[in-house]
Amino acid sequence: MTFASVDDLRLRYGDQELLLLADRDRDGVIDADVVEAHLEDADAEIISELAGTVTIDPASPPLNLKRLACQIARYRLYGANPPEAPRKDYEDTLKFLRRVRAGEANLDGGAAAPIEIPPSPRAAAVTPGSRIFNRGL
Repeated sequence: MTFASVDDLRLRYGDQELLLLADRDRDGVIDADVVEAHLEDADAEIISELAGTVTIDPASPPLNLKRLACQIARYRLYGANPPEAPRKDYEDTLKFLRRVRAGEANLDGGAAAPIEIPPSPRAAAVTPGSRIFNRGL
């Protein structure tokens, strides 16, 4: 069982795009075996990126994996010359997986550690009701 299914790809990208990418015999039907092969490759890529750092329970994988697997599979279905959007999604997916591997992000969508943003030394202070400028009236 893969992190995402053919139906997941259909919901995200539509039948028209999948027909363009995965109707190899040109019969007007998405070739599920082609899509499933790319979904399996996407899973392998995800597992490879996270090897040794994250344990994934196959019975209940994090929901983010479905989206990430869809993005990778879509990119791979395009072959040698993917359009900008699938290429960018793929690159963003790899960056995210590498952040997970580095402990900077979690697969469940939360940050790995609380992030504290210190106040800027150049922040402007505003006092309600006071004006620095007037409209010359």
